[in-house]
Amino acid sequence: MTIELPGVPVLTQLSKPVLAKIEWDELHKTLTITEPLSSEDVQQIKSAVIGTEAASAIKQAAVASRTTAVEFFKTPAELGIPFKVPQLALWKQGELFLFDDTDLLEYPWDLALYDAHPNHDELARLDSVGRIASTGELDIDGVLAVAFVG
Repeated sequence: MTIELPGVPVLTQLSKPVLAKIEWDELHKTLTITEPLSSEDVQQIKSAVIGTEAASAIKQAAVASRTTAVEFFKTPAELGIPFKVPQLALWKQGELFLFDDTDLLEYPWDLALYDAHPNHDELARLDSVGRIASTGELDIDGVLAVAFVG
């Protein structure tokens, strides 16, 4: 949240925790709220500015920092976006079968036999998947293999 202030706030009056939540741009005379402000934080900032107009603008921006601005940072689950899981498939005799196929129920497999904790290199590759492509393929065949689609 960024607000324009008519005067320069006296930032030396503010505590370090409050200073960590705001940024002052001297050139543009704007105060940017980078984290939600509590009512105590608002009182401190209001005491650092001159005029009721500036105090009112800070109060409104602080309310928005706790409500409207926070909505931007909600997780997909909080926004009601369903979690999508790719369909599991297995290679059997050179052919790809969907896991829910009844033929695969006879296929012996036990995930408990495999280490579920990825190592540092595997975590780095998984991290790069989210930054490089929105669609990919993870192949676990003894070693984690990652392929990108577009």
